[in-house]
Amino acid sequence: MKAKLLAIALGIGLCSCGQRIPNSYRAYFNKNCNGTGEDITSLIDINGSFNIRNVIKSRHYDTNNKTILFYKDGLCVEGWRIYEWDVQKYLDEVIANEGKDYFYINADWGCYEIRQDTIIIRSITPGTGLRPISVWETRYKVIDRHTIEQVFYTRLENKRKGVPLKDETDSDFIYLPSVFTPLSNIPDSKYSWLSKERCK
Repeated sequence: MKAKLLAIALGIGLCSCGQRIPNSYRAYFNKNCNGTGEDITSLIDINGSFNIRNVIKSRHYDTNNKTILFYKDGLCVEGWRIYEWDVQKYLDEVIANEGKDYFYINADWGCYEIRQDTIIIRSITPGTGLRPISVWETRYKVIDRHTIEQVFYTRLENKRKGVPLKDETDSDFIYLPSVFTPLSNIPDSKYSWLSKERCK
């Protein structure tokens, strides 16, 4: 009985249900949240995913990957796990599960802003009972409609009032241009926990 209670308590502690934007960071999400996004389709093709590959300089075979989806409504999602190389197969499973899928609850959802040829993403890594919420800003330069490249990265938690954001890009990584994968079916952003938040 004690073991069962411990398992339940641990499950609750690890659960990231009921995610919210921390009040101190809401200003970063005001502009593009809840369907007020800019027209990103004039810059990039959003009918697919952008796989970002960062290679560790000392080990050229060792990469750190993440995949990004951009939505017309101003939302984006990154940091979701792909357990197989077939991105479409994974996303089809997400779509079949509708709003109940892990993808909508625990992936790093965020908003983007466009500044000329640069896409600025502010995203949130959901917190759990064992991990606090993290808020990030990453900037990508648009090379062409199917290619973006990381040029800036910082944790917004490290920003102090009145102090400019500091680029915390890891110098041990080589940031490669993205690889674009066309997709025929993309999960709807309306099921995201972030789309249900009041950002203003």
